[in-house]
Amino acid sequence: PYEEVAYDLYRKADGGTIYGIGRMGDLPKPISWPALQKVVIHNIAPACATVKPSRSAIKRVAVFAGSGKSGVVPAALQGADVLVTGELDHHARLEAEWRGLGVIEVGHAESEKLILPILEKMIYRMIPSINLFLL
Repeated sequence: PYEEVAYDLYRKADGGTIYGIGRMGDLPKPISWPALQKVVIHNIAPACATVKPSRSAIKRVAVFAGSGKSGVVPAALQGADVLVTGELDHHARLEAEWRGLGVIEVGHAESEKLILPILEKMIYRMIPSINLFLL
């Protein structure tokens, strides 16, 4: 009948690969919690909130632009010592603390500004004639 919704299903060309929106990496050598905070403050923005990690030496750091709520558990499960993100709500902060994951919140907009120049270059490569401007 005409009231029934029609569905078209297509197999994804890449086989269903999942690409996360956060990133994680290991530092060349472990650093202290205060040293990492200084690096973040100097290079991104003054931290607006933090959760102290359970480990004193920081080796693995995860980054998640914007709201990092959905990045807390994956970062902790993959062995991150600290998550640098834009913002977390109260319950996500408690989850991070419970898991021993340190958190540095730099502000939602501040965490996203870092990606804008990269996205701009990608767009210009794909569409050279486009005229981009600041909002």
